[in-house]
Amino acid sequence: MGTVRRVPVITNAQPSADERLRRRRRVYTAIMTVHLVGFAVGASLYERAWLAGLIILIVTGPLQWVAVVLANAAPRRRGGLDEADSRHDPTRRHAQRSGDSGGGHGGLARRG
Repeated sequence: MGTVRRVPVITNAQPSADERLRRRRRVYTAIMTVHLVGFAVGASLYERAWLAGLIILIVTGPLQWVAVVLANAAPRRRGGLDEADSRHDPTRRHAQRSGDSGGGHGGLARRG
């Protein structure tokens, strides 16, 4: 049997969307498996040892919501600038400093 070898990462590039989706699916599947197995064990123990069964049911109960939140979580940014983020746009900062809202009128239209 061979072992899985990980290739060293030599770039700061984000993982592909497909790779992120596969990872989120694996995490969701693993957590839901633990939830379902724990739920079945807790339910079967509840008849014999009600306290142990109740504890297992209480612990594994919220796992389904945790799995959904983790599966739907957006990937974290690694410090790169987002093009749509106007807070880091140097022209926007200049426009805010000079009192111009970026609309081209300087706020109010002058009558003259």
